[in-house]
Amino acid sequence: MQHIVLGQVLYTFHCPAEPLANLHRFNAELAWEDVERRGFDKKAGRSYIHPSSSLQAVHELQGLHRWIESCLNEVRESVGWRTDTVRQLAISQSWLNRSDVGELHHRHHHPLSLLSGILYLTEPSSTRFLMPSIYALPRVLASDKSSGQMEVAYEFSGQQGQLVVFPSTLKHEVGPNLEPHARITLSVNSWFRGPIGRIQELAYVPESIPLNTLQ
Repeated sequence: MQHIVLGQVLYTFHCPAEPLANLHRFNAELAWEDVERRGFDKKAGRSYIHPSSSLQAVHELQGLHRWIESCLNEVRESVGWRTDTVRQLAISQSWLNRSDVGELHHRHHHPLSLLSGILYLTEPSSTRFLMPSIYALPRVLASDKSSGQMEVAYEFSGQQGQLVVFPSTLKHEVGPNLEPHARITLSVNSWFRGPIGRIQELAYVPESIPLNTLQ
């Protein structure tokens, strides 16, 4: 007999109609044929990165980003991080992903980010999340990678207009697109807004660090 323990939470939200429609229009007007593949794998899909580094710069998508940012901060409050450790989160980068028939998205996580999110524009669409198994052997004991890198996988089935939020350190991947149409998602990363930590605990980073303060 097996007992499921140590349950974790993926947070989901449903995007309002107008911001979602704006994103669909923006995607439809993109020249995807000019967007490079992710890496060198011929099976890899494409990721459109705006010249400004984030789609927040697109006027008609700013309402969408405000909504996503509110979702990120709702998750921030729910997970119980201390308020003065993580006062607010802000979207640091956002981009669009496209996988045509047979294309996939490799296993990865998102450095330099606290929470990440995926907004599904098409369905069926799923994301495979992976975390270390509690039975993974320490590398000093495991002579083989499979024993030292055991993982627990969870297949999340996304719906059109659904946003899923998760810790950016969580590995995830998407298998080959088996549908006759392109699979489209929007991805976001986030970072601290404002100062971090508590001055009295000597663990503090101000909102901006002045340069050349020492003479």
